[in-house]
Amino acid sequence: MNELYQEAIQEKLFIPMNPKMMVQMHYGTFVYMLKAAHLHGIFELSSESVSGAIRLSWNAVTFRDLT
Repeated sequence: MNELYQEAIQEKLFIPMNPKMMVQMHYGTFVYMLKAAHLHGIFELSSESVSGAIRLSWNAVTFRDLT
């Protein structure tokens, strides 16, 4: 996975950052979101909310909006 992020950085698709950190940022976000929603009932997940979270996560590291 780190290699994919590194390639995206080299192709100027992603903001230059540590690829390992970026992978963990995305992975951690979704693991926590699923745990909070499913195990703790903090909020409900819908396909719309998951799609929005994915879009926001990618927008956090990209130079352009990929919507």
